[in-house]
Amino acid sequence: MNNKLIKVQDNFFNRNNREEIISEFKKIPLSEVRTKMKIATQNIAREWKYNKGNENINTFYSQTDGYIFELEDWHISDKMKQAGMIILSSQTKNKRILEYGCGIADTSILASLSGAKEIHALDLPSITLDYARFRSKKFNINNQIVFIESSKNINDLVLPEKHYDIIIAEDVFEHVEHPISHAQKIYSALKYGGKLYFSTEFIHSDFHPMHLKSNEKFHGISWLYELEKIGYKIKSPCEAIK
Repeated sequence: MNNKLIKVQDNFFNRNNREEIISEFKKIPLSEVRTKMKIATQNIAREWKYNKGNENINTFYSQTDGYIFELEDWHISDKMKQAGMIILSSQTKNKRILEYGCGIADTSILASLSGAKEIHALDLPSITLDYARFRSKKFNINNQIVFIESSKNINDLVLPEKHYDIIIAEDVFEHVEHPISHAQKIYSALKYGGKLYFSTEFIHSDFHPMHLKSNEKFHGISWLYELEKIGYKIKSPCEAIK
């Protein structure tokens, strides 16, 4: 690793700061934000069950605001997650990057601090993506990040061919139907020598029902073999090169 780690703003992972941003975006009291943050993971799992998320995945992700609370609480609490995002973002200086399944777009925001040449953040049109746009302005990112609304059908998603130096897909593949199709789409969008950074947990449970049961067959080394079939060269359990 040749790039130095980026310096993160003091308030970037500060819980109070992030709760205030949610409160302003949702127009709800801080007390309500804090209550929802405490039980965010349980709430999103319950919402998935009672709204039958497995029967209409795209509609669920488009309409729920639960991921705002769940992702914010995770990123605030998990120091290893924070370290991983900082390390990845520190590789992006002068690079064209795509955050594939950006969620609240923390990695894209950090990449802007690193001096990325071009930053695209892609996700389904949703409340969460609206929040990502809102909070990027709060961290004074302005127009550095181009937010892209993904297609509900992976076959309809158009990305520029051989364009990106780095594509980051953190905790994405286990959530989507046909993850191989997504990996193929990413492969086509990478330059030759471009890198895919990813993390996956193909384990379905009551606590994380959004990790689709149909994807459990990819758990462990199986997913790396699938990436090799596409054409990726595996560098580590979380890095592959075109």
